[in-house]
Amino acid sequence: MTTIDEIGATGQLIEIKGRDGGVSAVRRYGQGEVPHLFIHGFAEGSYVWRRTISRLPANACAYTLDLRGHGESDWCENGQYETVNHVHDTLHVMDVLGFDRVILIGHSLGGKVAARVAALCRERVAGLIIVDTEPDADPVAKAHVGNALQASLQQYDSVAQYAEQLVATRPLAPVALLTELARDALRPIKNGKFELRADPRLVTSYPFEESGAEVWDSLARVNCPSLIVRGAYSGILSSSSAQRIVSHMRDATLAIVAAAGHSVMIDNAEGFQAVIEAFLGKLREASLCYAKASQEPSRSSKS
Repeated sequence: MTTIDEIGATGQLIEIKGRDGGVSAVRRYGQGEVPHLFIHGFAEGSYVWRRTISRLPANACAYTLDLRGHGESDWCENGQYETVNHVHDTLHVMDVLGFDRVILIGHSLGGKVAARVAALCRERVAGLIIVDTEPDADPVAKAHVGNALQASLQQYDSVAQYAEQLVATRPLAPVALLTELARDALRPIKNGKFELRADPRLVTSYPFEESGAEVWDSLARVNCPSLIVRGAYSGILSSSSAQRIVSHMRDATLAIVAAAGHSVMIDNAEGFQAVIEAFLGKLREASLCYAKASQEPSRSSKS
């Protein structure tokens, strides 16, 4: 199977102006018919999906979105980054890009955003992949995420310095991949040093107090085929909660990726690719079958 990486498809940057004037950064890879929209997690960026996208089939069409306050997207002037605002931005991006049917893939915070979008415009979402997203995150886990971001909000003398920090905190991920992430996560500043491509106000503005009830309600209203992915060693999504999500949804299956923690697609890129490609393959087959059936004349028209 030829992949996007093998045809040399580099991401095309698309800047989409929001209703409030802020710009959301989107990158496009490949030339398929049904777009796959990837949404990253809290305080990260679309760069976390680069290896995943590079291994998609050449006939796939992938888009990555940097949520506001992250990556190459603008920061909110008021510093407010509630999930509902990310949802509105995502819907606006889908409208501007003309997505009639889309497959959504979201990690952590991106999974919450994707679930809400899928619940709000069910006729436009052909499939949903939620990666290690916990609707009712443990307070200790929430504090850990906030503390980790706070510790990262500093100036770095080099990309290598930040890469060393990632290696120390992510023991499951390959060092080479963490080095790539460090390069993509940083931007140069005037004094010759580097800092994260993330608004420091995310620490205080991210809605840690957000009720999980809204997420559970969204999950219950999703009506497309869905895949729930959990890292076997995840400290965010428990095994029992993952099972509960599956039983709470109409058409969902669970995949456990071995040798992976919360950052499933980084910790075990091959294992993650295998489970999502199996799911996406079934979606494509179902789509092709539907297209063929709709083109065939009915029995009544033949007689």
